[in-house]
Amino acid sequence: MDYKSYLDKFVADFYKKAEEDQVKKESIKILTTNYEKAFSQLEDLTNVIKQSNLKIEDPFVPNKQFLKLMDISSRTAQIWRADGKIGYSKIADKIYYRRSDIEKLLNDNYTKA
Repeated sequence: MDYKSYLDKFVADFYKKAEEDQVKKESIKILTTNYEKAFSQLEDLTNVIKQSNLKIEDPFVPNKQFLKLMDISSRTAQIWRADGKIGYSKIADKIYYRRSDIEKLLNDNYTKA
């Protein structure tokens, strides 16, 4: 290989390597920017949650806990729901009751001595 061919190959390889390095640098820059955006959004979300001090004032009780608490069968709970004696939320196959609804049910059926 003569000197000119060697030099042309060297220059071509140099530009190819420089172009690959530029692509790598741009990819790293994009990844870094996306990481920084995601991290910033996560920080913002964390701050919103901390500031709002989200608390469930009227927590929900799962059906299983409700059955145990009231010492009833699932059929009885189903009848109470159907008769409108107690409010509930149903998500997929899971049923939840508000504590306030449980207290209301008990208070509504309270008999004074």
